[in-house]
Amino acid sequence: MAAVLELVSLGLVVLAATSAPGCVEGRCTQDRECPVGQFCEVATGVCRIPECARHEDCDAGLVCSSHACVAGCRGDGECARDERCLGLRCTPVGGVCDCALAPTFCATDLNPRSATAGQTLCLDDQPATVLVFGNVGCSHCQALLAEVLDLGASVGTAPPVVFVQLPTLPVDAATVGIQFAGYTVPVVLDTVALNLTGGFAADWYYVMLVDANGCLAGHWGPLEAIEVRGPTGAEIGAAWSLALSGGCPLAATQ
Repeated sequence: MAAVLELVSLGLVVLAATSAPGCVEGRCTQDRECPVGQFCEVATGVCRIPECARHEDCDAGLVCSSHACVAGCRGDGECARDERCLGLRCTPVGGVCDCALAPTFCATDLNPRSATAGQTLCLDDQPATVLVFGNVGCSHCQALLAEVLDLGASVGTAPPVVFVQLPTLPVDAATVGIQFAGYTVPVVLDTVALNLTGGFAADWYYVMLVDANGCLAGHWGPLEAIEVRGPTGAEIGAAWSLALSGGCPLAATQ
């Protein structure tokens, strides 16, 4: 009888350990939760061994992005004459500023707390806009967004910010309303058809700046929220202010 009780007790302990609320055994959310020499693949929550740590680890025509060797550029000289290397990608150049042009898109605003909730939001109808890429339910993404919003307030004109939900984690308006409480910025869902992550060469924790001239005026990431308070934040703020003034980008941001 004692042995049976011991087994039952052990079973209850195991059940409690596996059903603890908010605990997902083995999943990571950031690199420091992984063994030394590995990184956290946030989309899957799995710690992996990186393919590369720097561009030099990759073959010609490839760059190191998010720990993997992917097609890309390291300078304007690797791109065609009518392209510029921005964010490690050759981007078409044109427009009044002869700048690297940002992809244009229209998508539905899924944030029920946004002033444009349920409406179609078109990027080329907006003034200088910052795009923050991530997942509405990700605390690190929300922390990054909060820092970007604080930075925007310091610019002085309450410039628009749009949160781009990554296509690997699709959400609807109800989910955004629950997981994104406290934020009133528009939320658009990237899809295979839109391909914003591909078009902007973005991923988790990336920040983009698109100005009213259609220029991709800034490309930063992946970023920790704290970085927005330092030199990187100062760089974003300066580019943001210039974009809001209507001026052309001074230089491409790698």
